[in-house]
Amino acid sequence: MGADDSSIRWFKSYLNNRNQRTVVGNAMSSSHSVNIGVPQGSVLGPLFFLIYINDLAQGLQNSKAALFADDTAIYCSATSAADLQLHLNEDLKIVRKWMETNKLTLNVSKTNLMVIGGKQRL
Repeated sequence: MGADDSSIRWFKSYLNNRNQRTVVGNAMSSSHSVNIGVPQGSVLGPLFFLIYINDLAQGLQNSKAALFADDTAIYCSATSAADLQLHLNEDLKIVRKWMETNKLTLNVSKTNLMVIGGKQRL
């Protein structure tokens, strides 16, 4: 990504040695160490996530991806509905493997397919 050693050390210090606790009403949990993820609600969280998922698009064979914070759009075109289905399914298998490798899950309730300009039904 082009970050120098000093920047890497700063990012590492920002992410290491973090603790969190939960407050509900007047009750507070004990503090627990957090060794994964980024601080929720932080200004740098979306940037760190984009860095984390930046290589997702590189693995796609038939599609292009647009990444914005935690939203990803995958674009694919084909000359027939059958080819479109084949190409998308191939790339979705790649996305599934990438997500498993990177310990991420897909929010199926926020996932949609849009077909634009098609004359045939999928």
